[in-house]
Amino acid sequence: MSNTTEFLSILFYVVLIGLGIALIILTINSIKTLKKVDSLIDDISYKSRKLDSLFDVIDNATGAVVSFSDSLVGVLSKPLGKLFKRKKEKKDE
Repeated sequence: MSNTTEFLSILFYVVLIGLGIALIILTINSIKTLKKVDSLIDDISYKSRKLDSLFDVIDNATGAVVSFSDSLVGVLSKPLGKLFKRKKEKKDE
């Protein structure tokens, strides 16, 4: 009986040491992976900061186009509105 308990305790310690080694290897690999992910995120944020100025230019250009089209619609809608209003008044009389 004592031989089996000694054998099982030794087997238990060997398995425990193996699991500890596997855990250490997994931890090292996860740290390497996190470093790669961190550098990738830094690279993406650097490139997105470069594109911010481009997006500002696009935003300003669309703002100018919108204001121009709004003023054009305002100028064209006044005479058309008066024209249709006159026709309705003539029909009512």
